[in-house]
Amino acid sequence: LITNKLKGLTIEEFDNLKKITLKVSEITKNLGNENNVKSSLISAVYQKRIFETFFDNNSKVLEVGGGSGYLSLLLALSNYKISLYDVTEGYYLFQNLLFGSFGINNELAEENSNFRDEKNKINHIPWWEFRNLNEKNIKFDVLMVNNAICEFNELALVFLFNFICKNSGYPKIIFIGSGKEHLNKMYEVKNLLKIYNYKIIKNQTFDGEHEVYNFEYIENYSKQIENKYIRKFKSLTKKLKINFFSSDINNEKLDIGSGEVNLNELNKFYSDNKIKDNLELEFYKKLSTS
Repeated sequence: LITNKLKGLTIEEFDNLKKITLKVSEITKNLGNENNVKSSLISAVYQKRIFETFFDNNSKVLEVGGGSGYLSLLLALSNYKISLYDVTEGYYLFQNLLFGSFGINNELAEENSNFRDEKNKINHIPWWEFRNLNEKNIKFDVLMVNNAICEFNELALVFLFNFICKNSGYPKIIFIGSGKEHLNKMYEVKNLLKIYNYKIIKNQTFDGEHEVYNFEYIENYSKQIENKYIRKFKSLTKKLKINFFSSDINNEKLDIGSGEVNLNELNKFYSDNKIKDNLELEFYKKLSTS
């Protein structure tokens, strides 16, 4: 990933990677179960580069389902206005500790806390508090789901598109990868988005294997493409595994730049600090049950 796809790390990326790696080791050691981070953080650096090709740091971003929180953290450290909404307990607890260790966590689970529209801060939103945000008329420019959208169940997708998008001012949507297609196929997600008036703007290959999807809200778009037709044939497309709506997709390979720090320098940092291969999934399972 470092050599072939990122083509080296920038100085800023390397500095942030080192800081986060050491913080994760410190946090997890204090919890009695030291965990090292490698691949998932490098992936987040990669995903941040992709995001930055589409949106600058004047964008107000909502990430849904942030996992370890590394991507939101990296964006916040680059002065983006970030909010993160997650329902998975183990991840949410870890995000709280990680963001807090950098002094940028605005924890909305805490009593008397308020949403802050600031750069270099993360509004950390629990599920029960998110439902209250629509009363405060808080809007976002971009909604981001990172490598997970096909892992949302049907109710979660409806909540995402019908409630979150509606109450966030119909932001632009970006999916960086689709995640494992266990619960949904990507064409099903695209077709569902059309029902909610979202049109795919770009569908680009960013490494020759995975894709990044950009959507934009267009009022009455579902009527333009015959909503009844979509509803009628949704079950048929699922059975036959056919995408009837692929003609509007424009595949382009994405250039995400390069950096001057090579793999040898990164491996030296790992070696000097005794950073081993991570066991993150097991760590989050333990955290959510402890």
